Amino acid sequence: MRPATVKATLLVVMAGMLSGCGSSQPEGARVPDHLDQSTVDMVTNTGDYPARLYQVALVDLALTEKCMRDAGIPWKGSVDRPNPDADEGGGVSADWVRQHGYALSEAKPSDGQNGQAGNSDDPRLRETLLGPRTALAKLTAPGAIVYWYPKQGCAANAHASVYGDLDTWARITYMPQEISLGLFKKATSDQRYQAALGRWRTCMSQYRYSYDSPSSIPSALRKAFEDSTEPLDQRREKEITIAVRDMGCDQQVELSKTGLRLRRELARTIEPQQRAEMTRLSGLFTKAEQRSKTLSR
Repeated sequence: MRPATVKATLLVVMAGMLSGCGSSQPEGARVPDHLDQSTVDMVTNTGDYPARLYQVALVDLALTEKCMRDAGIPWKGSVDRPNPDADEGGGVSADWVRQHGYALSEAKPSDGQNGQAGNSDDPRLRETLLGPRTALAKLTAPGAIVYWYPKQGCAANAHASVYGDLDTWARITYMPQEISLGLFKKATSDQRYQAALGRWRTCMSQYRYSYDSPSSIPSALRKAFEDSTEPLDQRREKEITIAVRDMGCDQQVELSKTGLRLRRELARTIEPQQRAEMTRLSGLFTKAEQRSKTLSR
């Protein structure tokens, strides 16, 4: 099961600032008896949520780019399109796998090739986009994880415009994914998933592969490629062959489908405090979605 995510490039720029701490959330949130479908979609990043989030992220990004242009600093970001195989629990499309495998043997682009990487360390660009390095806000997510994120700059201003305030953007962006990671661990430990995983191993053994799980393949290939003297094209061909077999066995035994079904099932059993917060955030996301439609006119 490969969890899918939708991220703008500007969010990736902010990533990597994590440390442990206690949990927190707004007081007085009503605890619902159960999560409705749209909230389960948000927690698991499945159903129609990825497509909805994509449309909101496009508006958010457009506002950021306009802010940067107005400041005299042309900047282009990007937003990943929703994975067409998301409801299968897969993370990437079948066509992508056939072209890239696990993306381990891709040729490395030169610095600045994408028109942005070459300027990413420009102090003026960074401060305009993300504000001063010391101007950070803090969010504690489930699992005792703390996110620090910029509270000034064009990106923060765009987030606040779309989501109503920056705290709402941060909670919708980070809290569901942390809960989903916990659900992923529980799902993959479930006997139903383990049974499907056993069938996946049997399927892969037919092709003389003996990997423990789909997630173990990339690390095994990286290690194998470390000292390899094979030309890049040959390594890529081998990688794609394994990835296609992996995908085929996954679909045949419904491994990712089983994981997705279990994650959605487990999402309805999260603790009351999280249930209340996710329901609240689902409602706030709907408002952000409506607000983004107005802003895009």
